[in-house]
Amino acid sequence: MKAMKKKFNCACSLHTNDETGGDVLKLQGDHREEVRAWLIEQEIVPKAEAKDLIVVHGY
Repeated sequence: MKAMKKKFNCACSLHTNDETGGDVLKLQGDHREEVRAWLIEQEIVPKAEAKDLIVVHGY
């Protein structure tokens, strides 16, 4: 999270999804596409699985 805060210059927090028990990252501001690309670029999420593993919410 520290790297994301610095990279995107925003506040970031980690929450637990009540329904699934999975982790949810919440960032201030509209960084949806940049964060998705960064997660793939840093190999945190494999590109082949990104569509299934990254759920982007917002506007």
